[in-house]
Parts: sequence; C-alpha cells; structure tokens
Amino acid sequence: MSAIEPLSGTRAAAGHADPGRLIAKALYSRNTAFVLLAIALLQQSLGHHNGDNSWLFTVAERLLSGARPYADVLETNPPGAFLIYMPAAWVARLMGLPIELVASTTIFLGTLGLLVHLRSGLLRSDVLAPSDSHFFLNAGVFALLVLPGFSFGEREHLASIAVLPMLCLYGRRAAGDRPSLSEIALAGLLAGLAVIAKPHFAAAIALPLIWLAVQQRSMRPLFAVEHWIAAAPVVIYLASLPLVFPAFFDRLPSIVEVYVPIRTPFSLLLTKPWFLVNLTLIATVILAGRRFGIPALARFCLLGSAGFALAYVVQAKGWVNHGLPGVSLAFLAAAITVGPALREFLDVGPESQLWQAQRRPLLFVLLPALISAPILFGTIIQFSGWEEYEGLTSAVRRLGPPHPKLAAVSAELDVGHPLVRRVEGVWSMRPHSLWQMTCALMLLQRGNAGPELTQRLKAYVDEDAHNFREDMERNQPDLIIVDGSGAIGQVLRNPDVVAGLKDYRPIESVAHLMIWKRSH
Repeated sequence: MSAIEPLSGTRAAAGHADPGRLIAKALYSRNTAFVLLAIALLQQSLGHHNGDNSWLFTVAERLLSGARPYADVLETNPPGAFLIYMPAAWVARLMGLPIELVASTTIFLGTLGLLVHLRSGLLRSDVLAPSDSHFFLNAGVFALLVLPGFSFGEREHLASIAVLPMLCLYGRRAAGDRPSLSEIALAGLLAGLAVIAKPHFAAAIALPLIWLAVQQRSMRPLFAVEHWIAAAPVVIYLASLPLVFPAFFDRLPSIVEVYVPIRTPFSLLLTKPWFLVNLTLIATVILAGRRFGIPALARFCLLGSAGFALAYVVQAKGWVNHGLPGVSLAFLAAAITVGPALREFLDVGPESQLWQAQRRPLLFVLLPALISAPILFGTIIQFSGWEEYEGLTSAVRRLGPPHPKLAAVSAELDVGHPLVRRVEGVWSMRPHSLWQMTCALMLLQRGNAGPELTQRLKAYVDEDAHNFREDMERNQPDLIIVDGSGAIGQVLRNPDVVAGLKDYRPIESVAHLMIWKRSH
C-alpha cells in the first residue's frame, strides 16, 4: 500500500481524526512540493534580495559596462564572489529585465530541476525507496527554497544547492552504484563552482569524502573522476587570477589586514541561533539513527552540514547567511533519517518499532526546527515587505531626482544596498561603503597592532578617505546617506571626508541615518 493512499477500516476512520496522521500524510503527499514552492515564490516576490546580493549585482552590471574590478569597483571578496552573478547580469541586460528577476528565476528552476534529477538517480540506485521519493522532494524544496528566506541567492545558499549532487553521488557510490558520466560531470562541475564562490565551502565536500574513503578502506575515492572534474574549474580560475584580475592582488593586503581580522568573539560565534540549530539538527540525526542506523545519504548530508559549520567557525563573522548552508543540509539529513519512520507510522501505525525509536527526536526536535528555522533566516520579514531602514526609500525618492546618484558614509553595506537599486539610482562610489576606513580605525582603537601594522592601517584609512573625496568630486552624487552611529564619528572628522561633504547639507533624518543633499 502506498504511503499516500487512504487507509481502510477502523484505522482509516481513526486516522481522519488524528492530527499526527494528517500531518504525516501531508509531508508525504506529492502535492506538498507545489505548496512549498508557492510559499517560496510568494516569499521572494513580496520580499527583496539582501544587501550582499544587491551590491554584487551592481558589481556585475558595472563590469559588463566596462568597469575594471578592484580599480573602478572595489570589492572585499575574491573575483568568484561576483563572477557567479555575471551570467544573470548578462542575460538580464540581453532581455531588458532586472537582474533580481533573472537570478531568482534561475535559482528556482535550477533547484527544482536538480532535485528531480537527483531523485531519479537515487531511485535507480536504491539509495532512496520509491515510497520516500515525494518526501525527499518535499524536504528538498523546503530546505533549499523556503528555508533560505532573506539569504536567498547568497553564495552560501547557492553552495548548499551546488554541493548536494556530490553528496548524493557519494551516497550512491557507498551503495555500490555506478552513476553515469553525465551525473558525475554535473556533480563535479557544481562542486567546483561552489569552491570558486568561496574556498571555505571545500570543507562541505572534504568531510564526506574522507568518510567515504574510510568506509571503503581505500584511497581510491579521493581520485574518482568527479574530483578531477571539480578541480578543473578551480585550477583554471586560480591560474587566471593574475592574468584577468591583476588588481585583485593589489587589494589583497588590505583585505587580509583589515577585513579578515574583524571577527566575532568565539564564545558569541558559537551561541548564534543558526549555529545552535545546526548543531541541534546534527545531534537529532545521530540520536534518531542510534538504533536502526543513519541512511547512507543522510550521513553524507550530515557530514556536508558539519563541513559548512566548520566553514562558519573558520570565517568567524557569525553572520546569518554563513549559518544557512549547514542548517539546510542538516535539515535534509534529518528528513532522510526520519522519513521511513513517518512512512511506517502511516502504513503500520504507532506500534511501528521504527516510529517508536524515532518519534521523540522527530516530534520534539525536528518539527520545532521545521517551524523555527525559517524565522531565523528572515522568512517572516520577507512576507512583511520590510526594508532595512524604514522610511529611507521613500525619503530618498522624495528628496532626490529620478534615478538619483547616491553615496554613503557608513561602515555597513546595507545602508546603500539594496536602496540604490530600489530607487533605480546610480551608485557613486567605488566601494559599497567606507568599510576599509572604519575597520582599520576599529583595529587601531584596539591598540594591539605593532608599529609597522599601525602605519599600514593608517595608510588604509587615508586611502579610503582619499578615494571618497575623489568619488564625491568626480561623480557629484545627489544625496549622501550618513550613518549617525558612534562608529562614524571619527570618520566624519577626517579631512578628506570633510572635503568630500563640503557641498552637502543634512536635510532629513531616518532612524540613525542622516540624508545629506547637494547644496549647489
């Protein structure tokens, strides 16, 4: 009997009145994926791409218009950060569409197609039971399209999608299956692109691979074809950097000495809610599988999650988007582990041994995580039509001309982005904010830099301030958004910043921001 067919007899009659059975049937229903997809589409339609995405979209558009990366546009990340958005920018320009629409549509269609493709391969290899196929698709749509919320489209979100084919490939290889060359190529290529997007993501592939090699007691998995395919784009990318992006190496010292050292304290890093949810889900899978074992695919998703959690700790920023991929894969691992218990609950009833063994972690950990995790990643705020600084968009539209030229004196990227895209304006600065100056001042205030580093930090402050003055004099923005928080006080006293603001006057405040307008 299928897990989604109506039950007969007294159990069916009782089942209609049993909320638990109704929930289990809904989770296994083939229609649930469509409902979840509709929720995800509505969420992203009512919401907007965050500041990170908006800035990188702007970078990609500028480069298509001929701007030089790390010279005309100053970015804090290696080129892979914006290269992954270049195809969407090119298609958007070709079709006359917003890049936001093209990027979101590509992610939705690509993810759905990938999940269907992976499900087909897992079914052929018997890694996934036919009765669990709809549940796998439902869990995948939730974890990869609903859960990301406000982090939708970020590199971390894309990486959680991109490494999944490799994890499924490992699951199939562990089961003795031989995937086709096209499946191997797809898994390898996407894994390579994930590493290009951010090198830290290699940990989400390395940990599962090490486990596969240990399980098979052989080094052969390390040299499988998919890893050569994954390595190819990474090697090409690294080899091309000095030729295609030579200016990146001029900017690299400031990134290493100014951006990287700004880290969240370790104790605070490990108590962020997204990291705790990640650890909780990992522990839930281990607990749920202690009696009947963890399915092969779930083990590799679990190790992929642990790899992303390791990347989160290594980066030490503590940002919500850094916590997303670990939670997404841990949720998939949990769903794959407890799915058979739900199926037996439907087919056999609550007396099922598997259900009895897994019902507590499922009911008291997985279901609460299912409800709470989207809140962590901003699902609710996407539905509410919120903006980063309430009233700022309308104020800029009212005070500035159509398509205003904007700039910002701020330490935070989200002061100017996505604001400039929302008002269809033009960004009038080379960097997204005065991040280099504010971070260098923060490091100087700590007082633990040696004499040589102190001199370099002061030089970074002067460079950023000088660039700001040049940008203001050259581009003459209509409005400048000045952050009124304490971190900007010293910035506003810098002579070059003062000179850059000399033709502007503050005219209106929004929250702790002040809008300055050109006086002549």
